[in-house]
Amino acid sequence: MTKINKKAWIASVAVGALLSGTPMSISAAPTHNKNVIGYLTQWEASKGVEAGYSTQGEATHLNVNLDIYSIINFSFFGVPNDGSLHSADFRNPALYLEGEEQQPAPLLNTQQHSGWDLPILWGELEYLNYFPFNEVSDAVNMAKVKEQGFVKSGHGWLHQPSGITGHLPIPLKRDGGAPGLIDLAHRNSVKVMASIGGWSMSFHFPAMAADPVKKARFLSDIVG
Repeated sequence: MTKINKKAWIASVAVGALLSGTPMSISAAPTHNKNVIGYLTQWEASKGVEAGYSTQGEATHLNVNLDIYSIINFSFFGVPNDGSLHSADFRNPALYLEGEEQQPAPLLNTQQHSGWDLPILWGELEYLNYFPFNEVSDAVNMAKVKEQGFVKSGHGWLHQPSGITGHLPIPLKRDGGAPGLIDLAHRNSVKVMASIGGWSMSFHFPAMAADPVKKARFLSDIVG
């Protein structure tokens, strides 16, 4: 189960993408006092020609132009049957069927090639398939791991600054790679808001709101 300081994540998640149909070449900063809100889905990189892009992967969470936005809505985090929050990667696609429920799941998907949760946090990544040995021959990898705050945790890793845990491989920031969207948004003074629910991921919201225990868990996951 992935662990994370949820308050830090919800408060500082910084993501952005061009609105559907907005040309990728637009870069002029706004010259008005209005809030321009962009909407970025967690699965943005999987969209293709059906969404107005020339090819799948043209728009990713690493090549976003934030110059024209003042607010970005990142979508979505889901609400399972216990009132907690989970990554959209773990949405139950059969939730519309009678008797189906959304079970609790990690707030972030830390598996390689399985989603964009970690690039949103840390940018362009390179993966190390083992935990480095404390030997001269492995000194470079060990230095990278220590510098970025990773330590061994069971059969996987723990990122000490954030509290995030995961299984191997270790997701390291690539030297000279694209920045994570948190850094990118902060550089552009863009405010980011997390969208919760959406489609079937809001299925359990009424039951959560009516149950004091589940509602307390929901609020706890948001603020702490």
